[in-house]
Amino acid sequence: MTPQSTFMIDAVIRNDRLQALRECLESLNQCPGIASPDNPMIPFGQFQQLHVARFTVLQANTNDDIRAFGEEPRPWPATLAFIGDVDGDVDLFLAELCVRAGEGLCGIFRHCEGFEAGSTDLLG
Repeated sequence: MTPQSTFMIDAVIRNDRLQALRECLESLNQCPGIASPDNPMIPFGQFQQLHVARFTVLQANTNDDIRAFGEEPRPWPATLAFIGDVDGDVDLFLAELCVRAGEGLCGIFRHCEGFEAGSTDLLG
């Protein structure tokens, strides 16, 4: 039986880039919520060992509810999460992903804090 691995990569989204990131992620889709397996940014269909992967934006949408109970909500910046499940070693998969889709990954993560334009060290 082939061992399976999971991964989760998260990055805080730059305040002024949230809408642009949403538009970028929507461009991956063939219909709402379903990525095209052969989209030019991240060609998910080229990865035989990939079971599932998803980019999602995490936001705290309950601040008003928390305040209603007399508590001040903690700051929680919008965060991009990239999660997935693969056959085999996750580090090998991520290295292959960077080779095959590095430009697309840069196009997505450039909306996040700590990502430098022109950076080629996606695994670092």
